[in-house]
Amino acid sequence: MYGKLPHVDEARDPSLILWENLGTRRFERFFRILFTSIIACILLLCTALINLLAVTADTKIQAFSPQVECADSASITAEQALNDYKSVGEKQGLMTCFCMHKSTETLDVS
Repeated sequence: MYGKLPHVDEARDPSLILWENLGTRRFERFFRILFTSIIACILLLCTALINLLAVTADTKIQAFSPQVECADSASITAEQALNDYKSVGEKQGLMTCFCMHKSTETLDVS
């Protein structure tokens, strides 16, 4: 008006409008978005915590049961294996070698 043409935007296609949401107020929409965002963040934090716990448990398991090379497992006695298993410090993995030797020994007999 006043010598200028009015600005008119083209209407959206009716198939793009969610007609059931027309009655939703801004506060309701904001609350829904906030609620779903909080739930998503909680789920992400839980997933990260579970991942952290799994990595920690894996580290503890690796420290408790180290990977060993069993070159001369025939010479390991049951007492040596048990003492190594009960030791508090760093383990040599003698129990693993002893058990592997016993299991292959039993398989060879049959």
